[in-house]
Amino acid sequence: AFMLDAGIPLINKLDGIPNNMFENSPLTSLKISSNIYTIGNNAFKDSNLQYLDFDEGIEEIGKDAFRNTKVSIVTLPESIKKIGSFAFAETPLKEIYIPESITALPKGVFEGCRLDLVVYTPSRKNLPPSKRLHCPNSELEWYKQHLKMVSQNGGEND
Repeated sequence: AFMLDAGIPLINKLDGIPNNMFENSPLTSLKISSNIYTIGNNAFKDSNLQYLDFDEGIEEIGKDAFRNTKVSIVTLPESIKKIGSFAFAETPLKEIYIPESITALPKGVFEGCRLDLVVYTPSRKNLPPSKRLHCPNSELEWYKQHLKMVSQNGGEND
């Protein structure tokens, strides 16, 4: 199910990463190939994951998928449609790039993070500075204004 490519496991023979598959894993680097469509709940929770690279293709990231990892920068591909609650909670996440395909973020998705930069834009290509949405001191009021918030029970909040 895995291939090593310059020390980075390349997951390329599954259509999804099952729940809890790498929970508490010593894995530090990962490239997720284009034929992976889902990442299950708790898939990498409490692992040593520091570097994460997505090819286009991933559509859904489950609840707590990367919670309490060491990931600090994430660029989500244009193919992503849904991110589960607390997916990146309690990480040292500093920067995240969110494509237009994400129209709602669940509560707690960045809980405990210290985000310095959040970019939400229809296209990351030739991104002008005016399109960047800054979140100093992890104040994520921007997504309350720009995106629909979804509560844990599936209801919408304003």
